[in-house]
Amino acid sequence: MKKLVCMIIMLALLTACAKKGTYPSQLMWDDTIYGVSTEIVESKDIGDEIGEIRKKVSPMPQKNGEANDTEVGSKLYKIWGVDQKNSVAIKKNDTYVKATKY
Repeated sequence: MKKLVCMIIMLALLTACAKKGTYPSQLMWDDTIYGVSTEIVESKDIGDEIGEIRKKVSPMPQKNGEANDTEVGSKLYKIWGVDQKNSVAIKKNDTYVKATKY
């Protein structure tokens, strides 16, 4: 019985330690890592299209056009009055959300 209890405890510990960590929603564009927020950008503030997400990766994007939580094909846009090196907008469904430089 003691062996069974010890085995169950060890199995539980190993399982808990094997879980992958969660990572924040990020994308990489123009050699810059952006954290994707839930902040909505109004359509009137959307500038020119600058690109799109080409690959979904895990756990973290390392090349331009990669994202870990944004679907492939999602378009990236400039935001009027904001330096592109600081923030960009992503079209998700029919809304635009802000991604800010880390």
